[in-house]
Amino acid sequence: MRDAILVLALIIVAAKLGGELLGRMGQPPVLGELLIGVLLGNLSLFGITALEPLRENTMLRVVAEIGAILAPPMPAFYHKPQSVDEIVDQSVDRVLDLIGLPSPETKRWNGPERSK
Repeated sequence: MRDAILVLALIIVAAKLGGELLGRMGQPPVLGELLIGVLLGNLSLFGITALEPLRENTMLRVVAEIGAILAPPMPAFYHKPQSVDEIVDQSVDRVLDLIGLPSPETKRWNGPERSK
């Protein structure tokens, strides 16, 4: 299980780095994350078996088959929180959104602020 968690962490880091790289190139960061995902998902075609702990882990397979969503508590700072409570509230609101119970008080991102 420890190997599978390590591989998942490395995949997430690689995807974020790909997103950052493409973001700096003026492309949508999600495109970089997708490209890294496609590349890593097809490594076995080239004989690279570094991701095998994910395929061999029964618990991860069951969790994936039931449709679990990985939602790490990643705070967003676009709403300029003034306290830790506001950061926690935003993380809880995000989880509520994921399970289909959106909160009307949720502060949402409406694009970058424009200076006048």
